[in-house]
Amino acid sequence: MSSSFSPSSPFPALLFGLIVDRFPRGSIFFADDFSLDGHRPESVRWALSELCSDGVSIIRLGRGIFCYPRLDPHGKVVTPDDLAVAEALAARWRVRIAPCGEQAAYLSGLIAFQNYPLRFVSDGSEQVFNLQNGRRIEFLRRKSVKVFDFRSERFRNLVEGLRFLGSPNVKEFETGVVREVLREVPDSDFFHDVLLAPGWVRELCLSLRESE
Repeated sequence: MSSSFSPSSPFPALLFGLIVDRFPRGSIFFADDFSLDGHRPESVRWALSELCSDGVSIIRLGRGIFCYPRLDPHGKVVTPDDLAVAEALAARWRVRIAPCGEQAAYLSGLIAFQNYPLRFVSDGSEQVFNLQNGRRIEFLRRKSVKVFDFRSERFRNLVEGLRFLGSPNVKEFETGVVREVLREVPDSDFFHDVLLAPGWVRELCLSLRESE
């Protein structure tokens, strides 16, 4: 598809030109990113809605959240995954996030399916973002934010996933996943990060590491 858009009103076309100039394809952006002289915020939101109408020029991911999508070789829109949306939201609000709960268990391979809402520990305020089709992203607060001190993202997700499952639910399959992850974590990262894990997770990981 070309970078042109021809709506009935010239303002959506002007706004689309700004989007194309400012963002590469695949970028996630927000309605609040645009402050245009002579145009009220309501006009910007209306123009963005107009641009969403063809399902290709831009796509709406949630209220006030949009994407200038990538296209595959056949011209089909490639929608960003929700992890990318969460990272864009974190950048927008200038906070750090880390997957927690079921989301961390899924990313670490401890469970096979990802359910909603997607939950992330944040060092900012608690927030909920409603996406299209009933999906939801939640930024949660935790008294301790040691989760941001991990050097290995892979190991951090494993620790958070094990915390979600709980010790009684760690069986043969889960132990195999832990072994697989530990093989990928360098010693320098492991011996730093394992000290940040809850006691039972730390003991499990140390025993499995020593048995390799």
